[in-house]
Amino acid sequence: MVTLEQVTKRIFSDPSWFIKILIGGILMCLPVINLVVLGYFYRMAQMGKKGESFRLTDWEDWRALFIDGLRFFVISFGMGFIPLLVGFLLSKLLFWIPSPLSYLPVIPFLILSGPMIGAGLY
Repeated sequence: MVTLEQVTKRIFSDPSWFIKILIGGILMCLPVINLVVLGYFYRMAQMGKKGESFRLTDWEDWRALFIDGLRFFVISFGMGFIPLLVGFLLSKLLFWIPSPLSYLPVIPFLILSGPMIGAGLY
């Protein structure tokens, strides 16, 4: 099993790690272009799925990164946001319960949305 220490050692062993992370950080600030960063993350997840060694790839083929970012967004939306929306709508059916308790149906969906996104990526 890969540990956090092993991943950080591999990230910082890349001679251009600072530039690659800086590019990703700047792109995350731009509204539509941040899909490119999601595509980068999607590719990193695919590398992990295939069992390849973890390394920071270069920022190349931006069109393919954008398309991969759209894939990641659709997976995240379907596996994460829609279940949260269902939980929220269930909580609105319980409007007659005092306010804090009416949000109880959201909690299971909130807990499961992260692992569901990971399962969707896999």
